[in-house]
Amino acid sequence: MSFDLMHALFRHVPRSPNGDTTWLSSLADRYHLCIYNVDAPPDETSEYLQVPANRGHEAMAYLTFLIDNYAEIAGAVFVHGSRWAWHNDAPDYDNKALLAALDIKRALSVSGYHNLRCDWSTSTCLRSAPAQGSLEMRLQSTISPWSARAASDVAPLRALVSIFGGADGSSLNGRLHLGRTDTVRS
Repeated sequence: MSFDLMHALFRHVPRSPNGDTTWLSSLADRYHLCIYNVDAPPDETSEYLQVPANRGHEAMAYLTFLIDNYAEIAGAVFVHGSRWAWHNDAPDYDNKALLAALDIKRALSVSGYHNLRCDWSTSTCLRSAPAQGSLEMRLQSTISPWSARAASDVAPLRALVSIFGGADGSSLNGRLHLGRTDTVRS
C-alpha cells in the first residue's frame, strides 16, 4: 500500500465552538486539516466543516468525514480537537507532539489506519514506557488518583481479574498478569 502523503492524508478534528484549534497551524504543512464544528447550528459561512447533527460526540464527525470522502481516502489520522488529551501516550499527553513525530507512512502502511494509542500487544510502545499494570503504573494510580492515564492503564487489568477471577485467591489454571507480549482477544 502506498500513499501520496501530501494529498491523501487528512488530520480530522472535531471541535466545539469554544474549542481552540490554533495549535494545529504548525501542522498544516504536514496534514490536510479537516476541522468539524460539532455543536453549532448550521452556518454556511463558517470556516469549519459541519456535521448533520450533534450526536455521538466525535463519532458523528468521524462518520461524516468517512461518508463524505470515502472514495478519496488513502489514509487518515483522526484525533480529538483539543491539544491535550489524557488518552495519548505521547509526552505530556500532547496531540501536537504526537502528530509532529508520527511516522505517517509506517503507521498507515499495514492497514491504512493506525490507533494512536500505544498498544503493548503489537509493540507500538517504547521499551522505556511503563507497561500497563506494572508496579510503576499501579503505584502512580494510587499516588495520583486524579491522573486519568494512570487510572485507565490499571483499570483493564483489574476488570479482567474481576471478570475471570483471581482477586480472592482462587486458582485459574492460568496467568492473571499480562506481559508485554501478551494479547487479549475477545
